[in-house]
Amino acid sequence: MTEENNTLEAKYPWQHAAEKMVAEACLAEYKQANTDKSGRKYAKHRQYTVPDWCQPLLDAALRDEDEVETKRIMHVVRAGSFTMV
Repeated sequence: MTEENNTLEAKYPWQHAAEKMVAEACLAEYKQANTDKSGRKYAKHRQYTVPDWCQPLLDAALRDEDEVETKRIMHVVRAGSFTMV
């Protein structure tokens, strides 16, 4: 983790897994926002919304000592109980 740009450099496997979950969720949102009903992509980029559960997960993963909280959020997301985050 670097304090200058506040990005996640995965040191531990659980940090990498959290980063991958967020990346996959954002990609799914991007594809949904930028594809029309027939499955074709729009000519211009359209904005998309990052899922609500991504920010708490990234915040927990950025803190190296917060492995338990990161794994708790990951488990809740995998179980589909997004309201618990």
